Amino acid sequence: PMNESTDTQHSVNREAANPGHSPYLQFGRTLKRVLAHPVGLVQTALGGSPLTRWNPGEPGAADLFDNMVQCVDKVGGTVRGVVWYQGESDAGTDADATSYAERFQQAVAAWREALADAELPVLTVQLNRVYQPADPDADRRWSQVREAQRQVARQVPRVGVVPALDLPLADLIHTSPAGNMLLGERLAQAALGLVYGQAVAWQAPDLAAARQRGDRVELEFAAVESRMDSIDLEANSFRVEDEAGEVPVAAVVYPQDHRVELVLERPLQGAAKVHGGYGKDPATMPADMERFLPMLGFWGVEII
Repeated sequence: PMNESTDTQHSVNREAANPGHSPYLQFGRTLKRVLAHPVGLVQTALGGSPLTRWNPGEPGAADLFDNMVQCVDKVGGTVRGVVWYQGESDAGTDADATSYAERFQQAVAAWREALADAELPVLTVQLNRVYQPADPDADRRWSQVREAQRQVARQVPRVGVVPALDLPLADLIHTSPAGNMLLGERLAQAALGLVYGQAVAWQAPDLAAARQRGDRVELEFAAVESRMDSIDLEANSFRVEDEAGEVPVAAVVYPQDHRVELVLERPLQGAAKVHGGYGKDPATMPADMERFLPMLGFWGVEII
């Protein structure tokens, strides 16, 4: 439902087969239950589409952008916001991954201009994991796209981002129906807070600072309602690098507050950075345990 466009009259986003479940009916149901009025959803998505087809500022035909604008026009010309889960197709090359933040900001600006709403809310999903053969370059590129999604939500007003790295998959890349139910709920909570102004704690734990503390790196998180912790105390979804290369993480420690500590196997040498939720298929992510909401993945954060 809401991801099934097999027989759509809009051929540009017609699927060749039913691509399965999506989070958006649960998103709409949750909003309707809280707001007590009907919620309309305008389906313009196409699975596997690259950002360039949604961004008229890039070379080539932005046919999905054009189709989206036409569909919105057919339902009256205005919408309350955009829910957006995309980026896998842009994690395939260095050029696409490293330019994603700039290009997505360009796309958001184009949507707002075309829909005549300078503050159009855009609710985004940070990429989930993917199962495929080992590829260090893919690990880096998926992390770079996630970081771009995190940074755009920080830098562009009324753009929000929710995590998905804890959600189960149904195959090598698609979030399962059970995962999509949770994702729809998270997006609805984001809409209630960002769009409808309700006092809900929808934001995921987000790295605020990374500091060297002796043989450890202390990670401080914002948007933590209770404490940072993990259901798998041996899991390590972090990677630390300095001028000598990768610095092995001996242990991940949870002080039972808004921090996470990484115990290092050797001292840092020169400039260093840390990645969290690293790679295309990271280990179990730390979460805000009161909400059981995982942290946002991050890449290339300087350790000070």
